[in-house]
Amino acid sequence: MKRIIVNLLFAKEFECNTIIEALRFLPERENIEFIFITNGEEPFALAYFKECPDCNYKFIYEWHQEDRNALDLHKKYNANGVFIYDSPLSDSSQAGFSQIQNPKIDVFYLAKKTKSSYSIDEDTIIDSINLLIEYLNKNKLQNLSFLRSQIAHYEKQENAIIELLKQNFELTELLPEGIQSINTVEKNTIVTLFPMLIQGIVELFQPATTAIFNHRLNVPTVDVSKFHEYKPSISQKIRYCMIQLYNQICNTQSDTNTYSYKSFAGMYDRYMAHVTYQKWVDFLIHRYIAQFDRMPKSIAEIACGTANISNLFAKQNYHVIAFDKSPEMLDIARDKNQMLNLFQADMTNFKFKQNIDLLILLFDSINYLNSKEEILNLFACVKKSLQKSSLFIFDISTIYNSREHFDNFINLEENNQTFFVHRADH
Repeated sequence: MKRIIVNLLFAKEFECNTIIEALRFLPERENIEFIFITNGEEPFALAYFKECPDCNYKFIYEWHQEDRNALDLHKKYNANGVFIYDSPLSDSSQAGFSQIQNPKIDVFYLAKKTKSSYSIDEDTIIDSINLLIEYLNKNKLQNLSFLRSQIAHYEKQENAIIELLKQNFELTELLPEGIQSINTVEKNTIVTLFPMLIQGIVELFQPATTAIFNHRLNVPTVDVSKFHEYKPSISQKIRYCMIQLYNQICNTQSDTNTYSYKSFAGMYDRYMAHVTYQKWVDFLIHRYIAQFDRMPKSIAEIACGTANISNLFAKQNYHVIAFDKSPEMLDIARDKNQMLNLFQADMTNFKFKQNIDLLILLFDSINYLNSKEEILNLFACVKKSLQKSSLFIFDISTIYNSREHFDNFINLEENNQTFFVHRADH
């Protein structure tokens, strides 16, 4: 279990709750003890942590109130890492460097961030580059690129840095005019004095998958910039930063399949617009009544996606619990109905706090399971959730259906700035 401070000292109430809501669907939460620190009262969104219907692993957290000028909180709370939101405080005065981490590129820069700008501490610049070289060697990197700032005042420092880097790595020099898009530097590790050019390109094309680390402190620290309004990419960015922080602490990698619906989540409802959800709801209730001659008291949806079915059940005053593996799908489900009991889990590993009358798994979701072991794990979880008056209903796409309707199938859709291709072969 890793202790991670979530520093919200400079966050407004809306910002606090948005960050907490995003972490609510964090798949790696079972291994993290959150330490929420605010300047004001306990954020009301923490109530979700207390009432989460997920029994596999509850949220473990603390909440503390601190002064905004408090220092060394990681020492006070014995934390393994720090997640900082919109702190105007300057970087530590000690030598070090920062890192822009993105799936396409890694950028290390030496400038220190002040409240509104970046500056170079000429007294510690050589110590900082030596610390960076030590870090890169530890991570067994061999090839680097150095991006010149083309600021005359720093030409001597850049020349000295380049010579030091050439002693340790195969080095390529870059100029700003050679970087037109993220694709021109993809799969590169770049060292530079100032981050603005690369950071602007990265956050323009991939804002939700960019984390900025401060390597000047004694523990891994990720900085999250201020946001002014909520949109799905904000939740994605918050989780991405937290996951990268956790991975740096543990030296691990995340399961990319968990986030495979990151882009598709926003298009899912449009893609499924042909589905007559209310007819499905009527059919499911009819089947339960036919079996037990009464209405179900509790309903749970496995792999709920954006929770269109669960939302209709909730509107008809049924007690509903729903979960999905994709945090991004759950973000959209939560936006539709804040009162839905939602949690993040894999369909092969879940448990409810109560017995369920009607348990459903729809729209061929079981076809995501690719092995006998996964299917057996699903049914084992289902069995634990059922009682004598319970019913489990699921559908499945058969080999016949795949062969007759989806062999050599291609569907193209274009909407605004999105071009979507659905291709299937049997």
